Amino acid sequence: MSAELELYEQELEQPFRSTLEHSAIISNINREIGLFLKGKNLGRVFESSAEFRFMNKPEGDKRALARQPNISFVSNARLPKRLRSYPNVVPDLAVEVESPSDFAYQIDAKIQEYQKAGVRIVWLVRPYSRRVDVYHPASGLIPIPVGIDGELSGEEVLPNFILSVKEIFDFPADSNPEPDKF
Repeated sequence: MSAELELYEQELEQPFRSTLEHSAIISNINREIGLFLKGKNLGRVFESSAEFRFMNKPEGDKRALARQPNISFVSNARLPKRLRSYPNVVPDLAVEVESPSDFAYQIDAKIQEYQKAGVRIVWLVRPYSRRVDVYHPASGLIPIPVGIDGELSGEEVLPNFILSVKEIFDFPADSNPEPDKF
């Protein structure tokens, strides 16, 4: 499977092209988690090219079903011995950044897949409202919204990690909700 394709319920979907805003958000979160992890030996943070093959596939289907969160953290307890692999590993934290091409049902399906697989925390970054919705398996699809003045906690997954939502959105808000066309 190409790194540019993500399988969703037996359909190949062509991904959108990232806006600069989308890339900036991912870079900001990845940088902050990476800096926090330095020297702590807690696990590894990965960006969206990391492929996680934890999804259940239909009987007889030989294709590898995979997810590629925009950002993920895998604790040492779950991390495979060999990084040069495509393991059946479930991240402890999955971060998705909402994009212009996302539909609510697709986002809900991803969150449910993550939770069913055992992802402990899902952060859904919503650039248009400049907030982050935090999902836990115990609450299903009922998020805890964290606004621009709030802070995200790594909870038991990244103990003592705190990230200000303002740090994620360290650029001026865009008044136009539609991305520029090519």
